[in-house]
Amino acid sequence: MAPPPAIRPENIIKTCEHLVKINNSDEALDILKEFISSRKFKYVSAPAAESIGLLFVQLCVVKKDSKLAKEGLFSYKKNAQTITNGLETVGSVVKRYVQLAEASLEKAKAKAADAKSEETIGNLDDEDDKSPEALLLSIVSDDNHNDRSDRELLTPYLKFMYDVYKSSLDIIRNIKQLEVIYCTIVNHSFKFCESFQRKLEFKKFSELIRIHLQSINFYANNQSHNSINALNQIDLNNPATLERFLQLRFNGLNIAVQLELYQESFKIVEDIHTLLVLSKRQAKPSMMLNYYENLAKIFNVSVNTLYRSVAWLKFFNLYSQSQNATLENLKNYASIIVLSTLSISESFSEGYNENNDEEKNKFNRLSSLLNLAKPPTRNSMISAINNPNFMKFVDDDLKSVFNYLENDDFNPLFIQSELVPILSRIYETGRFKVFFNDLLNTILVKIFKQVSKSYSNIKYDYLIELATFKDTKFALSSVAVENLLITCGKNQLIGNFSIDHDANIIYFNNNPFTSGNDSIKQQLSQLSNTLLRSLYNTDSSLIEKQEAQRSKAIETANKEIAKEIEEMEKRRELLEKRKAEEAAEEAKRAEEAKKLREEKIANEKKAEKERQEQEAQRRLEEDQAKEREEIRMKEKIKVAEEINKAGILDIDMTELKNMEIDDLKKLQIEKLTEDQRDTQERLKALFKRNDHLERALRKYELKFLEEDRKVQKEKDLEEFGKMKARLIEKANKEHEESIKLRDRLKRIVPSYESYRNKIDATHAEQIKKLKAEASAKLEKEKQERIQQLKEAKLQQMIRERAEEAERQRKAEEDAKIQAKLEQEEKKKLEAAEKLKSEMAAQRQKDADLLAKQRDREAEIEKMLAEKNKSFSSGEKYRVNRSASGGSFRPESRSGSAGGARSFSGSASSSPKPEEPATDKPLTYAERMRLKRQGRL
Repeated sequence: MAPPPAIRPENIIKTCEHLVKINNSDEALDILKEFISSRKFKYVSAPAAESIGLLFVQLCVVKKDSKLAKEGLFSYKKNAQTITNGLETVGSVVKRYVQLAEASLEKAKAKAADAKSEETIGNLDDEDDKSPEALLLSIVSDDNHNDRSDRELLTPYLKFMYDVYKSSLDIIRNIKQLEVIYCTIVNHSFKFCESFQRKLEFKKFSELIRIHLQSINFYANNQSHNSINALNQIDLNNPATLERFLQLRFNGLNIAVQLELYQESFKIVEDIHTLLVLSKRQAKPSMMLNYYENLAKIFNVSVNTLYRSVAWLKFFNLYSQSQNATLENLKNYASIIVLSTLSISESFSEGYNENNDEEKNKFNRLSSLLNLAKPPTRNSMISAINNPNFMKFVDDDLKSVFNYLENDDFNPLFIQSELVPILSRIYETGRFKVFFNDLLNTILVKIFKQVSKSYSNIKYDYLIELATFKDTKFALSSVAVENLLITCGKNQLIGNFSIDHDANIIYFNNNPFTSGNDSIKQQLSQLSNTLLRSLYNTDSSLIEKQEAQRSKAIETANKEIAKEIEEMEKRRELLEKRKAEEAAEEAKRAEEAKKLREEKIANEKKAEKERQEQEAQRRLEEDQAKEREEIRMKEKIKVAEEINKAGILDIDMTELKNMEIDDLKKLQIEKLTEDQRDTQERLKALFKRNDHLERALRKYELKFLEEDRKVQKEKDLEEFGKMKARLIEKANKEHEESIKLRDRLKRIVPSYESYRNKIDATHAEQIKKLKAEASAKLEKEKQERIQQLKEAKLQQMIRERAEEAERQRKAEEDAKIQAKLEQEEKKKLEAAEKLKSEMAAQRQKDADLLAKQRDREAEIEKMLAEKNKSFSSGEKYRVNRSASGGSFRPESRSGSAGGARSFSGSASSSPKPEEPATDKPLTYAERMRLKRQGRL
C-alpha cells in the first residue's frame, strides 16, 4: 500500500503543545494516541517519532494514566519496527517514561514528608484547644497516623510507579537492541521495592523477568519461529548478554535477602543456576562469592544445616583464592564453616534414603545448585575440613571443640570439665549465636549415642545433668533434653530405649540383633585392632617377617610394573599409529563430506534464493493488482455511498462489481438534473406562498411583543434582587469567619514577634561574624596574592636572564658555524676555478687535434679528386654533398635538372666528382661508402 502523500509530525506536536497550554491535555493525549496508532506513523522519521513519543509519555505521567501509556507505547513499538532505527527510539521513549515517573514519585515523597511535618506542628499548636474526647482519639490513632498519610499521598504514586515499571519491561522485553535499557529498568524496579519495602511488588517483578527468560529460551529452541521479532531476539550465547542477565539476578538476590523473601531468593538462585549452566565460560569470582554467600543465608533460614555448611565451604574455597582476602576474614569464615559443620545433624552422616524418591530429588536438586556431582554427607564435610591447610585458619577454641567432638574416644563424662568452659567462651563472643542451638543439639545426640552404647540403663537425673549444661548462659531445660532424646529414638539415631519415670531410669536395648544400629560391625572392628596391637607387642620377629615379605613383594611388583609399562608403551605407540591413520582417513572423509555439504548448501541456497525472488515478485504483482482493485472498489463504494446518502438514488452495493464509476456518475448527473428541474418549479410556488404568510404573521404578532417585554422586565428585576441578597449574605459570612480567624491567631502574635526578633538577632550576629571572617580571609588571600606576584615577577626576571644568556650562546655558536661555512665555500670556489682552467686547456688541445684532422681529410679529398679525373668519360658530373652528408645529385652540362640518373658504381659510368662545397670533413658513413665504391 502506498504511503500517505504528506505527513508533518511537527504540526501535531505544535497542536498538542497549544492544547496543553490551554489546559486541554486530554484532547492532546487523544490526538497523540490516535496518530501513534495510525498507519501514518510508520512513515515518519526516527527523530520525529521520538519527539512525539516523548511528548506522549510526558502527558501520561502528568495525568498518571498508566493504562493509556501502556496502550500507546505498545502501538508505538509495533509501528516503530518498520522505521529505520525505530527500536532505538522505543528505548529512548521508555527510558524517559520511567525517569519522569520516578521524578513524580520523588516529588510525592517530599510532599508527604512536608505534610507530616506541618501536621505535627499544627497538632502542637492546637494541643490546648483539644477536647478530652479528641485527645483520647489522638492517643488511640496516633500510631497509624503516618501510615494513613502515606496511603493518602504516596500510595497512588507507588501504584502508578509499579504499573510504569511493569508495562515498560513488557514493552522492551526480548529485544537485543534494548537489552541494556531493559536491565537498567529492572535494577530500578528492584531498588524501588527495596526503598519502599514493597515485598509483594518485588515478587511480581521477579516472576515477570522469570517469564521473560522462559520466553527467550522458548524462542531460542523453537526453530519454526519465523517472524520479524526473531531478528531482534536476545542471544544468551553472547557472553556480554549472559553476564548482564547474571548480574541482574545477583542484584535481585541481594535485595530479596535484605527483604527477607527467602522463598523468592531460592527461586532467583535457581534462575542463576540455569544461566550458569547455559554459560560457556565461568562466571566472575565476585559473582560466585555473592551467590554462595546468599545461598548460605537461605539455607540458614530454612534450617538446612548440611547444605548451609557446603555453601560456606564453597564460599571459603573461592574467597581464599581472591587477592583481596585478608587473614582476619579467612579466620572468621573458617570458624563459621567449622561451627556450621559441627551443627549438622547426625541424620546426615550417611546421606539420604535411596528408597525415598521425593527426598532423593530434593537432595539432587540442592546439590546441582552447589555444582556438586553427588549429594554431600556429614562425614564428607568432616573429611573436607579436617586437614591442616584449612584448620590453621580456625579459632583455637573451635579447633578444640572439633577435635573433642569428632574424636573416636569421645567421652560424655568429661564434658562439664573440658568442653563447657570452651563453649562458654565461644558463646560470650556473640559472633556465632546463630549456630549455637544446632551445635548443642549435635552434642546432645553424641552424648545419647555414647551413653546408649556404654550403658544398658542409666539414671534419668544423671543423664539430664550431663545434657543440660547447668550453670551456663545456654543451659537447657530437662523437657528440651527429653524431647530431643525422644526425637533421636524416632529418627533411629540411637537404639531402642524406654523411660521409667517411676523408677527414674532409662533402659537401653543393647541387643545387636534387635537394635537398628551398626554396633556389631564396630565391636568386631575394635576387637580386630586390639588383637593386632597385642600380637605386635608380644612377638617382635613378626614385624621383621612382615617387612621382609613387604620388601620382596615390592621388588616383584616393581619388576612387573616395569614390564607392564613397557607393554603399555608399545600398545600406546600402536594405538597412536592407528589413531593417526584413522584421523587422516576421517579428516579425508570429513573434507569430502564438507565439500559435498557445501556444494549441496550452495545449490540449495541458490535454488531457495531464486524461489524466494520468484515468490516475492509474484506476491508483489498480486499485491499491486489487489491494491489497484481495492482502490477502484473503494472509489465506487465512496461514490455509491455519496449518492445513497444524498438520497439521489438507491444503489445496491452488491451490484457494484458489475458497474463502473463513469456509469455511477452518469446516473447521478441524470438524476440530479431531473431533481433540480422539479426543485426549481416547487421553489417558485413556495416563495410566493411564504411571502404572503410571513407578512400576515408579522402583522399579527405586533400586539403580543409589548406584553412580553413587560413580563421579562419584571422577571429580571426579581432575579437581580435575589442575586444581590445572596452576595450580601456570602460577604457577611466571610467577614465573620475572617474576624474569628483574626481573634484566633491574635494569641500567638507576641510569641511570633519575640521568636522572630530572636532569630533576627541570631542571624545578625552570624552575618557579622561571617563578614569578619570574610574580611580576614580576604586580607590573607590578598597578602598571599601579593607574595605570589612578587615570586612570579622574580621567576620571570630569572627566566629572562637565562633566556638572554641562551640567546648569546646560540649567537656565538651561529657565528662559528657561519665562519666555518664561509671557509668551506671559499675552498669549493678555488677548486672550481682550478677545474675550469684545466677544462679550458683540455678544450684547446681538442681544438688543435681537430684542426690537424681536418687538414688530413682535405688532403685525402684532394687525392680522390685527382684520381677520379682519369675516369671521366664525356659527360660531366658534379658531386655535391648535402647537409646530411653522403648523397649525390647528377647535373647536365647546361645546368638543368633533366636527364638526371642515379649514380652507378661501375668504372665506365663513374661520374667525375667536384670538390666539396664546404671544408667539413667526411663522416664515417661517407668514408665507408666511398670505400665500397672503390674510390678510397
